[in-house]
Amino acid sequence: MLKKIIYAVLIVLSVYGCYSISSQNEASNEPPAYPMLTQKQMEEDLDLLVKELEQKHAGLYRYQAQPSWKKHVKLCRKNLQKPHNLLEFHKTIHRLVRPIRCGHTRVKLPDEFVEKYQQNKLFFPLQLKFIEGKALVVKDLSRHPKLKKGDQILSINGQNLDKIISEIQEYTSGLADGFNQTGQLRVIEQHFASFYAVFLDDSEEFELNFRPYKAQKPKKIQIKGIKLIQNEVTNPPANIPLKLDLIDDLKLGILKLSSFDPQIFEKYHIDFPSSIRAVFQKLYQAQSTHLILDLRGNTGGDLLHLLVFLSYVIDEPFKVFEKIEANPNQKDSLQPQKPFKIPSGSVNFIFKMQTIPHTLCFRGQIVVLTDGLTFSAASVAAALIKSHQSGILLGEESGGAYLGNNSGILSSIKLPNSSITVRIPMWYYANAVRKIPQSSSGVIPDFAIQQNAQDFQEDVDTVMKAAIAMIREKKDIHLSLPLHKRS
Repeated sequence: MLKKIIYAVLIVLSVYGCYSISSQNEASNEPPAYPMLTQKQMEEDLDLLVKELEQKHAGLYRYQAQPSWKKHVKLCRKNLQKPHNLLEFHKTIHRLVRPIRCGHTRVKLPDEFVEKYQQNKLFFPLQLKFIEGKALVVKDLSRHPKLKKGDQILSINGQNLDKIISEIQEYTSGLADGFNQTGQLRVIEQHFASFYAVFLDDSEEFELNFRPYKAQKPKKIQIKGIKLIQNEVTNPPANIPLKLDLIDDLKLGILKLSSFDPQIFEKYHIDFPSSIRAVFQKLYQAQSTHLILDLRGNTGGDLLHLLVFLSYVIDEPFKVFEKIEANPNQKDSLQPQKPFKIPSGSVNFIFKMQTIPHTLCFRGQIVVLTDGLTFSAASVAAALIKSHQSGILLGEESGGAYLGNNSGILSSIKLPNSSITVRIPMWYYANAVRKIPQSSSGVIPDFAIQQNAQDFQEDVDTVMKAAIAMIREKKDIHLSLPLHKRS
């Protein structure tokens, strides 16, 4: 959580956002080679991983009881009664970690295999967006003349899209925390081509049944796969990670905060504490009475950055966590150490202590925008703002859990026979928030609003449009805030 060092959930990704689809449409040189594993090799790897999880994972039993876990392990082991290729065993490892429901627990295939697989494989060529229960085309990188933005994909190779998504989700509950649906969906959306190849169908040609935008009658076409290539930049936000716009006639500030990751701020030569102070200084000087805080797509970062930020948006003393724990076998991991740069004392002392609002803390009305990619530290921010009633949340459920997550110190194990790597978070965080219904899910917005199909087609941000409209009308925001915070 402190720093989102992301391991991929599929073989073509090293970190989220690291790969995109190229428009190169070349034939494969040879079929991908899938190394075979014997029953004994797989059982050795699985048993070692189970031992490591039970010895180190801080939240192994956060969403499941120990007897359920033991039963689940036996079922996974039973599935290994015949030789599997590497991809099949990789799926078994995903099944194993699935009930942990931890967005920071990651599975990664061997780099050498990933490289060869990418070189010799063609992937599904469409970028998709899931809107109003439909899979809509964002971009067709195969450049088929009949496919346009906004067309609805109904089936691929004869399989209904709803069933495809459901089957992918069987392996990807670890894309978000807890009993969360939105976070999974948004990450699947980002990496659909990769998930489809790895978990369902490694075809290189695709029969599509689709409905053109605003048409009633479906059409069928055949399209070819394309190469998957690595972007030049690894895992940055699309734009500068911190940006403030002022709308003077509404006395409104719009703050886009796309990360808490120190490495991303260093890349843009931005000092986080001084830049955040400058943002709220500008809001004060502009006499802004409303702030839209856009946390969509913010996958987290450093807790000290989070702590600084929260002091500007929560206008009463607060603490971030009720407790921070480790697996009973790993209590020493809670001692201060790099890279967290905690000056002194225990981790629990630093993050459980009361924090006083900054003198520039925003005292007006705050609207926080969240989506399924709001994760880790960003989800903690949303949870605390909601719990303290410092603003209202608008958008969709966050990918990170309302009550907290497992992260902090991240241990990795490379399984000796398959060379699959699994990342294990060693700290259990309990957010300092009031209990509410649906606490085992992500942070639930006060107003559930998602992108609609018409706005998508016209490149209009439905959620931002709704937030600005609410501020312009004022009524809904006013009534959503507690009495002492209404202006």
